[in-house]
Amino acid sequence: MKTKTTAASLQLRNPNGKLSTLTVEYRDPESKFKRISTGVKVVNTKSAKGEYMYFDGETIKANGSPDPKTDTQTARELLADTNAVIDALERKLKRWPLVSELTAALATQAAPKPDTLTVVAAIENYMQHEGHDWAPSTIKSHRTLINCIKHYEATNNKELIAASITVEDVKAFQVWLRETQDYENSTLGRRVTILKKVLRHVGMSQPLALNTDQIKPLHTLAEKKPFTLSFADIKAILALDLPTGGYLERTRDLLILQTMTGLRWSDIERLQASHITSQGVLIAATKTTKYVAAPLLEPGRGVINKYTTETGSLELPRRSNQKQNKYLKELAQMVPSLDRPVTVIIDKGARTKEETVQAWEAVSTHTARRSLITCALDLGLPIHVVKSWSGHSSMSAFLRYVNPHNILQESADKFNTAFLAKIS
Repeated sequence: MKTKTTAASLQLRNPNGKLSTLTVEYRDPESKFKRISTGVKVVNTKSAKGEYMYFDGETIKANGSPDPKTDTQTARELLADTNAVIDALERKLKRWPLVSELTAALATQAAPKPDTLTVVAAIENYMQHEGHDWAPSTIKSHRTLINCIKHYEATNNKELIAASITVEDVKAFQVWLRETQDYENSTLGRRVTILKKVLRHVGMSQPLALNTDQIKPLHTLAEKKPFTLSFADIKAILALDLPTGGYLERTRDLLILQTMTGLRWSDIERLQASHITSQGVLIAATKTTKYVAAPLLEPGRGVINKYTTETGSLELPRRSNQKQNKYLKELAQMVPSLDRPVTVIIDKGARTKEETVQAWEAVSTHTARRSLITCALDLGLPIHVVKSWSGHSSMSAFLRYVNPHNILQESADKFNTAFLAKIS
């Protein structure tokens, strides 16, 4: 016997600790359920009779949620809208609608025209469809992004449309966030990740003007100053007389370790004793998730030994990429050979430009990785060996890190001699 079908009602579902999500529920003639989250969390404590103490089926009582009056109104409005669709379908079909029919009708009713769906509306739709079991912090992050976009739109007198938003629009929004909200890279990255995820969701049903893979956090788009430490620079850094146990000594240790392994900074941050082998370092790179067999040259192994405890654990100094880059500039200013002007090429995709800076200004965590690659090639190691050390997946990506100190003049001379011998 099929269950009697009635109009949709409000129910508490998906308990998470002391809270449950308030949903609009409809059961069709085939006993299939349609649940729509209101986004409201309600305290789910029950009385001795088994009844909810803070929700009576229609109203959220005091202390049942952060804002019972507003939350009750939100839930009732969604319930009324849903039942209006069910009622319209019932009159049209002469029967209670099936869940599939209700879902299609709600989608048709809610879906704005492709060229008018705003980014704010897209985020709100995404939260309604995907956010049933989200943690409060996740909901807060999405709400914060919505508020930031609304503020940005009001300030700049423009509206971001999901279908036509461009990479430049996303970049301009990030620049605004950094200038007005003083966002750090990590916070900015989280906002961009949410935006990227929402736009991908929109792209499943309508074409977008951009490729979501092109959306990147602002700090990854920043212009880089490629620079490589020479053998003399590395020797001078090793010879610096630094206070024992101070932050500059730890900065040098991390710089030398990274230079002697060629690892990305993100992999240095998570390096553990289990990654160290007799041959070098074996670690699954964070960027590619592929295992990288990196060398561990001296004095890099000396740094490992220095920070290995008696119990065998590796306790390297832990700090952010930004903090290490700040300290590297301070350390580099102590090296006389780095107090010189250098011309660096700044690569911006299709555009490049030259800029003259002091060498110490160009030193960063990327410098260490680039230095191993360049020094290894300068010493004549085969390019396929060095590429396997660095873990680059493509030759084009690898070559962006190659910055020979002297354009491999010795190798060029050998080639010229051999070439002339062949043609003479």
